[in-house]
Amino acid sequence: MNNLDAFQEFHEKMNMYLDNALPKEDEQAFLNQVHDDPDCSRLYASEKNFRDLIRNNIQRTHVSPHLIQNIKNKIRVL
Repeated sequence: MNNLDAFQEFHEKMNMYLDNALPKEDEQAFLNQVHDDPDCSRLYASEKNFRDLIRNNIQRTHVSPHLIQNIKNKIRVL
């Protein structure tokens, strides 16, 4: 990656890819870029490892269905 615009574009696509929000028709081009560019590959690996670390080490608090419904009801009122 040689310039800031290219970095920002790659970073946006990477986040979309990791969030399963990148359009299917853009996925292969993104993966090719990761494969072909060592800088992109390192950045992607670092972000993926970080997300995996968070996902595997953070435990979600379990809440009751009643609490969820109360929150939904309050949102509807707003």
